[in-house]
Amino acid sequence: MKNIAGYFLSAFLLFASLQVVAGEGAGSPGIFKAAQVAMSDFDGHLKGLRSKGDKWKYADYVTDVKNYAVGVSEGEAVFVVVFVRKRIKGVNLTGGGAKYLVDKNTLKVIDVVGYK
Repeated sequence: MKNIAGYFLSAFLLFASLQVVAGEGAGSPGIFKAAQVAMSDFDGHLKGLRSKGDKWKYADYVTDVKNYAVGVSEGEAVFVVVFVRKRIKGVNLTGGGAKYLVDKNTLKVIDVVGYK
């Protein structure tokens, strides 16, 4: 079941990326600003999770925004920005990542759903 969810998410990210590359999403200059706004918020969230005394082997990896793939899509009223943690070969880490909805007019985050 987890593989099905992973395939669905991968397909969504691929579709969102292709939209921007094909120019469908690139018509709105706000799409890049929306991604930047969401990434800044997500990075702040990850930094807040860091614990200086954390001995968990993957703590630094999961709290570094550079270790997340980003997908951006454009709807009628919102931009959808999705963060999915990149896989580590041979390691099964579940959860992590988030979906942000960013208002197209204000470029403010209006909703965040964390992945568990």
